[in-house]
Amino acid sequence: MEGLIKQVHIAIDIGASTGRLIAGWIDDGQLFTEEIHRFVTEDVFVIHDRVRDVYRYYEEIIHGIRQYAKNNQVQIVSIGVDAFGSDFGLTDKAGNLLMMPKSYRGLTFDDDIYQLADRCMEPWNIYEYNGNQCMLSDTLHQLVRLKENGDCRLGQGCRILFVADIFHYLLCGNRGVEHSLASYSRLWNQKTDKWEDSIFGAFGLPLTLQSDVVRCTETLGYVHRETADDMGLPYCPKVIAPASHDTACAAFAVPDDGNDWMFISSGSWSLIGMETEAPVISREGWEFNASNSSMPLRTNMFKKIVTGMWIVQMCQKRWEAYTFDDIVCLASRVQENNLYIDPDHIDFYRPSDMPLAISRNIEKRYGIKINPNQPGMIARIVFESLALKYCLTVRKLIHCSKKEIKKVYVLGGGSKNALLNQYTANALGLPVLTGVTEASSVGNLLCQLYGQGLLKNRREVKDILKRTYPVTTYRPENRETWKEKFEDFMRDAYEPLNVCSGRKFWKDS
Repeated sequence: MEGLIKQVHIAIDIGASTGRLIAGWIDDGQLFTEEIHRFVTEDVFVIHDRVRDVYRYYEEIIHGIRQYAKNNQVQIVSIGVDAFGSDFGLTDKAGNLLMMPKSYRGLTFDDDIYQLADRCMEPWNIYEYNGNQCMLSDTLHQLVRLKENGDCRLGQGCRILFVADIFHYLLCGNRGVEHSLASYSRLWNQKTDKWEDSIFGAFGLPLTLQSDVVRCTETLGYVHRETADDMGLPYCPKVIAPASHDTACAAFAVPDDGNDWMFISSGSWSLIGMETEAPVISREGWEFNASNSSMPLRTNMFKKIVTGMWIVQMCQKRWEAYTFDDIVCLASRVQENNLYIDPDHIDFYRPSDMPLAISRNIEKRYGIKINPNQPGMIARIVFESLALKYCLTVRKLIHCSKKEIKKVYVLGGGSKNALLNQYTANALGLPVLTGVTEASSVGNLLCQLYGQGLLKNRREVKDILKRTYPVTTYRPENRETWKEKFEDFMRDAYEPLNVCSGRKFWKDS
């Protein structure tokens, strides 16, 4: 109806390459969404570091909301932010931001930091507390680097804020850390549900870093009056914490109220996991370097991070004449070549030329030279290798959790890649289901709606997802062929030591 003011909620999703503002509202039992602004979030080089320019992102957020409010008859009821985990900033006692988050892509890969960490605390003892994946870029190792470099900011009574928390703080002044981000930091105790003092002590990290922890769906405050003015709003919307780790939001958007599914959140990274009632902390999980972190409605996410579409994204930068859809189409026309890479190998972490890095890796493994300017050939290798790495990861997580899994949901941008989805179904021998593309943003909106009582329980969350998002199912094909491919991948390409684990003591168990 003309002139009717529509009440909307704004999900701000900060990804590794882009940021998105998504407006959402409920109408006739369905969730409607509209992308209102998108901006680049690539890191910038400052002196010796690559950092996340959070102030520029914040300007983009203000601009996006201002333009949307100006051009639409809407009332913005609430705002919430989700982002990637691990990266953080520091605030001083007065609340000033002392340090912008460093970019994990700017970190140097070597074993020194792991060896130093081992001298401070036994790796298994850390895992017993938090059940978190050890990575080059995890929060604990980033803090250890700061300390070893003599960063004076750690001694100023500073407090840690993760990327999403920084924006909540800028919006409303609440300097809390959302629970899903805290639980993923390797500084948390999953059993006591608190910061673990002994980890801080073992690494010589000040306890003042421990910010107050806020819960998903909690109202953090209201947008500052001055900020609302900048947005062109005559009122101050609520700021509501979603599960601010984007993967937790994405998993919340799975339209299934059963207990027999897993998910692949497919973006630059692929986060593969399942929902469990409690953290899964075991020697097997530790050897596989799997992680636990909190989900909305106080459940747990048991998962593993592997490299995702980053490899193809970096290839596309070299193949400027081709769109992503072009690359997928070319890959589908290439005959099987039985050549594979481990997507998590250090060769692909930050190369200057990704197609060349793939070509050299194949030559090293197989003694076969591939022209890096053959997008179809290279992409076929990458997509098949990703599917096989997903298969390995799903198998390992099932083994560790002892859960029976009958289907896998693919969420995020990768869900639009029909070729990879079919390969994944073939490799897994399980149906692969897709539906929610902007899963993190949708999960963010669902958390806000739940926090305001517009969705009252888990069933209502799942029902609105089912009504809103039709599901496409990819069924396994050519199973015998793909069983052989998996054996070949494990023999020729897979390396237990990779950039995600970064540790030689993790082995294929």
